[in-house]
Amino acid sequence: MKINLPAWGFALTACAPLLAAAQPANTESPKPTPQLSYQSAFADYKPWQDTKPGNWKSMNDAVGKSGGHDMAMPMGGASAPAPAASKPAKADHSGHQMPMPGGKK
Repeated sequence: MKINLPAWGFALTACAPLLAAAQPANTESPKPTPQLSYQSAFADYKPWQDTKPGNWKSMNDAVGKSGGHDMAMPMGGASAPAPAASKPAKADHSGHQMPMPGGKK
């Protein structure tokens, strides 16, 4: 195999400016990195404290005056009318059954 030295010399000479341009000179001094700080996620944590029980009678009366528990039930002993009974429609469940192996098709 014949080595062509003049061709290799020319190729390296041609690539030298590209190598020099690929590494720009750093004229600025490096900037100092900011100081890192750490704050714990539990820095403002307050441990659980039981609340003192209040007067149950007054709290119960306050709930009743405000309309009950989310006004789910009417106050005063009145009951809501029951919905009319209707016959449920017969559901077709034939599409839900999977064929059993070795069974009828």
